[in-house]
Amino acid sequence: MSGIDAVITKALSYIGTVEGSQAHKEIIDAYNSCNPPYKLNYHEAWCAAFVVAIFKMCGLVDLVPLTAYVPSMVDMFIDRNQFKWRTDYVPQPVDLIFYDWNANNESDHVGIVWKVENNNVYAIEGNYSTTHSVAVRVAALSWDCIRGYGIPNWSRKEYTTYYDKLSTSDRLFVDKLPLLRTGSAGVGVKLLQTLMNMASCFDSPIEVDGQFGKDTKARLMDYQTYRIIEPDGECGKQTWSAGLYFL
Repeated sequence: MSGIDAVITKALSYIGTVEGSQAHKEIIDAYNSCNPPYKLNYHEAWCAAFVVAIFKMCGLVDLVPLTAYVPSMVDMFIDRNQFKWRTDYVPQPVDLIFYDWNANNESDHVGIVWKVENNNVYAIEGNYSTTHSVAVRVAALSWDCIRGYGIPNWSRKEYTTYYDKLSTSDRLFVDKLPLLRTGSAGVGVKLLQTLMNMASCFDSPIEVDGQFGKDTKARLMDYQTYRIIEPDGECGKQTWSAGLYFL
């Protein structure tokens, strides 16, 4: 499962969640666990927090601005040259869609683009309308309440960030780990298989048998895609760093 598929699947799993429910509290807790500049309580507007929380749950929080204030999120995308205005762009899955309800050139609400069909954009949104729930909005691409789209930078090689974020002792540990590829065997392969089984992107675990065969390689390539690492089917510093970072 790719990172994009993981975000969509996770967001859709919260459809029907209403403010005040246990699932809503999980979303706010996930957002607050990112150590944002301002932590939300359970009674504040949470559309942007929903976006950040979903990316956090998928191990991809670095791809979106860490804020629950929608205008600031837009400003951060603009500063990064990752914002597209409605009239200049057709959105892609997992872009963030921003709305301006009052036509005052300030964004009021945000959701996650699910898909585009028949000139309509489908967006998964937290704190939706007066129901204050997670729901899907269907809107015409030309709707003037759509201000534009924030574009997560999927082209980044997150393994570099992962390695840099590890402690000094963890980086020294990663430096000593072996390069694993088809034909490798032993405790290193068991460690890799265990780390992959701990990721939330797979429906079923892979057998921890210490053998790097075709099944382990296929699972590794899926894992690398999920973590936004080049899916080369080999476990080196890039993959080890990601695995340890998300322990």
